[in-house]
Amino acid sequence: MFVRWQWWGDRRRGSERRYCRDIADAHAILVESTRVDGKPRQRHVAYLGSVHNVYREQTPYYRAKFWQHMRAKLDSLHNRISSADRRKIEAALAEKVPPLPADEAAAILRKGGKSKSSHTLAVVEAVERRR
Repeated sequence: MFVRWQWWGDRRRGSERRYCRDIADAHAILVESTRVDGKPRQRHVAYLGSVHNVYREQTPYYRAKFWQHMRAKLDSLHNRISSADRRKIEAALAEKVPPLPADEAAAILRKGGKSKSSHTLAVVEAVERRR
């Protein structure tokens, strides 16, 4: 099993024929490699979630909420993935959104307030830039 990243949203080509990466959203899909009639195929196991504006710096609140959601999602898949697979999946997710230390994440989620509003402001600014 591995994480397959799909890009949705405004990932159009710029004038220099490069992708405009700063406005793209990455969606994490958990897939399993199988063979059908001797040909390799990827079987969809679960949709894990999305990373917004993956090439911009995420706020600590966003990172804490992302990992809270990912851990809950992976916990719900405990009967389908092994502990070794889970470590590989978490490592692949950590490449896009680095996790916070557990005590720091808990404090941010408990506090909410200011961190949450700065995250909301960052999302609103990103949407305004898209227009």
